[in-house]
Amino acid sequence: GSPAHIKRHNLDKLESRTERCKFVGYPKETCGYYFYHLDDQNVFVANRAVFLKKEHILGGDSGRMIE
Repeated sequence: GSPAHIKRHNLDKLESRTERCKFVGYPKETCGYYFYHLDDQNVFVANRAVFLKKEHILGGDSGRMIE
């Protein structure tokens, strides 16, 4: 999935306000997006996210082999 930043709800003053996650898909029962949290290794639903499209395109795996 493409990388994204999700706003955190439980914050300390010195911690980052966002978490980096991977977009997984769309839930059928609610509105929002499925995300996979890399550190906690769990899947959750979030309504808002900032998708890192440029980073995904530049550093991503396009699936094509270039010789």
